[in-house]
Order: sequence, then structure tokens, then C-alpha cells
Amino acid sequence: MPWDRQHPRDIFDVEYILQSGAMDDRLRAAFLVYLISHNRPISELLSPNAKELDREFVVEFDGMTREPVTVEQLNEIRTGFFSTILPWLTTE
Repeated sequence: MPWDRQHPRDIFDVEYILQSGAMDDRLRAAFLVYLISHNRPISELLSPNAKELDREFVVEFDGMTREPVTVEQLNEIRTGFFSTILPWLTTE
């Protein structure tokens, strides 16, 4: 989940992960390694400035999925991810 990139495809995939119940201890450990080994501060990765998705969505992503998705939905998914991820990371 390279959130510094914020590509529409990454955000779409996150929705699948959130809905599928795949957020387990192995994924948590992998995500923590990503955070710790990144060159940017963890606080920036967990609270990034939202990147404009409209152009990238139209040029690189629109029509690529079997299930239709809008840029508005992707923005909601991105927002929801950050409200979900912090409690998930602190779960024992």
C-alpha cells in the first residue's frame, strides 16, 4: 500500500483488502516494515496530503476494473483507510 504514491489502482486494491478481511497479523507486520523502512517520517505516511486523483483516474485507471468505480468512491476509500489503519496498527 504505497500511500505516498496514491495511485487510483492502489486505492481500489485497498478497498478489496478492507472488505475481504485480509487485514491479519501478517499484513500488519508487513505494513509496519513498510512504515519503518520508508525514507519519509511515519507521521507523513499515515497522514498524507491528499493527492488530486481526477487526471490520473481518467488517463490511467478508468475502465480497468470489472466493477465500476468512480473517483469520488476512491476518495472515500482513501479517507476511510486512514480512519481504519491507526486502530488496526495498535491492536495487540
